[in-house]
Amino acid sequence: MLTIRPAQWEALAEAGLVRFEQEMVQHLSDFAPELARVMGEQRMRELVRLGIVRAKAYGFTDRGPLRSYLEMMLALGADFDTDPALARATAALRAEPSEQHRRAAALYEGVLEYCEEVNGLQNEHALVAMKRVRDVPYEALPGNGNAGDRALMLFRGGFPQKYEYAGEAALRNLLIGAARVSDEYGVHSMAGGLLIASLMYAFGHGVFSDPAYRWAPDTMRDASLADAEERARHLHRKTRLYVSAALKNLAS
Repeated sequence: MLTIRPAQWEALAEAGLVRFEQEMVQHLSDFAPELARVMGEQRMRELVRLGIVRAKAYGFTDRGPLRSYLEMMLALGADFDTDPALARATAALRAEPSEQHRRAAALYEGVLEYCEEVNGLQNEHALVAMKRVRDVPYEALPGNGNAGDRALMLFRGGFPQKYEYAGEAALRNLLIGAARVSDEYGVHSMAGGLLIASLMYAFGHGVFSDPAYRWAPDTMRDASLADAEERARHLHRKTRLYVSAALKNLAS
């Protein structure tokens, strides 16, 4: 009779996880090919590993729920589960625990409703919002009044569907996080702070730790640039280039 020792079971489980990880790297690369090209395989693998850990914390251990969770990370941002702007869409993650497939289905329905209401059935609202991000000069970010009110005005004007969906209270919570990120990078200008807040609004509140957008924190840590203000201006230029490329790819 064949006896498999505990260490062998662990080795088999690890081998299965490695295969699943590789399958998901390929699946997500097919799911979002242009984003995958920008990220590269190493960053995509990093996102998959992070997602498996995050999903398991919510009780998702089967292939289907895990894959769905990873797709949402890529589509909505790696930290979509804690994003204040997505609290309604992800309510199933904070509901009473239930069987994982039922919970994953409820999460999917919430995210689908968000995508249809905010992005539009053909992503038409999201495309207009991307063009607005591309077209705003750095110098035009500041305005009259305090930074918080100006940020909300930019949010509403740039992506009104998302603003209405999230609500002002949730977006003010996002601004608290944006202020912490600005302090972390030593950004003290209104324009720089509003840029950081706008990226967190557009790409997810975890954009500065998201493997999909590593160019953002890398720019803000670039020691070759003179100071935080120059890094913020450089980040603005990189954001416009990134969004322009994304729009071109979507149109082709």
